[in-house]
Amino acid sequence: MLDLNKLSLQIQQASFDLASHQGILRERRQLAIKTFHQAHAQAEALLDKVLRSRPYLPWIVARPLEDLDQITGLPPELTQHIILASDGSQIAPSRHEVSPCYLINISRICYRYGTGERALQESEPYLYYREQDLYTQNAHQQLSVSEQMIGIERSLMEFRELGLLAKEVSAGLAASHTPALALVDGGLYGLLPELNNLPSPLQERARERLLHSLKSLQSARVPVCAYTSLPRKQECLQLLRLQLCPYQQARCEETCSGPTAPPCNGMMPMADRELWKQLLTPGERSPLFTTTASWPPGWPSGWEGQELCFFYLHTGYEIARLEFPRWVADKREHLEWVHVLSWMQVQKGRGYPIALAEAHNQAVVKGPDRAQFYAMLSRQIADTGSGLNLSYKELKKRRGLV
Repeated sequence: MLDLNKLSLQIQQASFDLASHQGILRERRQLAIKTFHQAHAQAEALLDKVLRSRPYLPWIVARPLEDLDQITGLPPELTQHIILASDGSQIAPSRHEVSPCYLINISRICYRYGTGERALQESEPYLYYREQDLYTQNAHQQLSVSEQMIGIERSLMEFRELGLLAKEVSAGLAASHTPALALVDGGLYGLLPELNNLPSPLQERARERLLHSLKSLQSARVPVCAYTSLPRKQECLQLLRLQLCPYQQARCEETCSGPTAPPCNGMMPMADRELWKQLLTPGERSPLFTTTASWPPGWPSGWEGQELCFFYLHTGYEIARLEFPRWVADKREHLEWVHVLSWMQVQKGRGYPIALAEAHNQAVVKGPDRAQFYAMLSRQIADTGSGLNLSYKELKKRRGLV
């Protein structure tokens, strides 16, 4: 039981600390703007410094693909277009329940604007209960599937669903040249760092599945965009830190490893959105960027053209981060679709893309759904004459102690 009386004093102190922090944040914003204008004036030297310092940097830096001061206004809105989206949720396996199975629910969204056609809004549940679903082999050991592995599977299925939807609409797109956009929530490659904890064969299969989905979207001529609300990334500010660095080559571990704060640290910690909030007006986007991050050694071939690119968009409600593969950034038409169709989706959703909001609503498994799922499973297992293995811990939680 949460003791709110004890917590109230801590909440009061937190509110005072947050209020005092606003002054510090204003100073960091001012320094960021000043440094940004300096970086633009010395853009060629800064880019050269990025390339020379890249092997020694302890953090990822944004690399501009357009002039730093190139603020792009909103392209003309598109009356007829198609929006695809997918999201997922899961019920993780529990040893206390009647069966150690798990469920993944994937949504499918297809909105055809300007045609009068009915929208597609549905979800597809997938039940995993076989031994090969519940265990994975690593170094001759049978390991129980983890919740992280289930989350990775869910993300891969979301991309797979977008690829299938794009294939379904591709014939009509080719004939009518209708603009289209596939949306996912969060980072484009957010699942890749999680693969590092998997056995090598599983990592390789996951990468192949993701690449297959991306290439399906590419062959269908449907640009894919990952939309992040309230982004916390810092690559643009890390670029500005190099502008503040007094050394010809940034070798942070060698030159700035002492107890004093490095000379580039005045803006940090702060998110990129605080910079672009001051530079963009509603509908405008930032310059196009890629990053200094590269595929890890031993990364399989075939990923050329899939490198991460991004820009920040002032949606009229907040600064959002939009990420997409390089093949989207390299085609001006696709880039404009990402810009204007994302904007239109946010306006329809009053602050967040309506297709992503509905994809979430279709996919989410709420508490009553979870209870109904286990009730159905219990009845079915009982009907087959199998014994129910509900743990005493779960029984006590459901019935109480009295």
